[in-house]
Amino acid sequence: MWCPACPVGTTGADVLGGATGLPSCRLVPDRTEETTVPFTTAEIQDAFDRYQDAANEAGRTGDWRPWIECFTPDLHYIEHLYGEFRGREQVLAWITGTMSAWPFTHMQLFPWDWYTIDAEQGWIIGQVENRFVDPGDGQVYEGANWTRLVYAGDGLFSSEEDVYNPAHFGPVVQAWLAAWAAHHPDSPSGPATP
Repeated sequence: MWCPACPVGTTGADVLGGATGLPSCRLVPDRTEETTVPFTTAEIQDAFDRYQDAANEAGRTGDWRPWIECFTPDLHYIEHLYGEFRGREQVLAWITGTMSAWPFTHMQLFPWDWYTIDAEQGWIIGQVENRFVDPGDGQVYEGANWTRLVYAGDGLFSSEEDVYNPAHFGPVVQAWLAAWAAHHPDSPSGPATP
């Protein structure tokens, strides 16, 4: 395997312990033998089905604990607007706080438009919608992002990265809020909280 940080013509294996005598390369793991990912598409699909069910249930109930348990304890979550989070508890605190604030309490559905499973890499990549419930006008209000999940085995994912343009979400949120206010004159700023 060639390493972009190493001298031209060397490999990560050369640098890590080969004849070059150069310091250890920290960018490329030493892989002197061909390795394969021990996961099947069916195994990754089963974990993904559980992940999707947990996300939709969390959107409906506001309890994100079952969703976060679809990840390894050392989860690395990259969210391009909010930043990077490490570990289940940090991600759980962020997503619970974010999704329990008005109007995101009503962004409860997360259907996938498409996805593909790359079992060799252990990845799922696809486009997921972040959809609000019907505000009363029968229209669909949603914003899409591309997501990459990295499968770790044992039914768990070790990483999620969400990529989207926040400027596309703003108009969706504003349109949904206007529709909500028009169809809920008693509570134009959202339902009363206990």
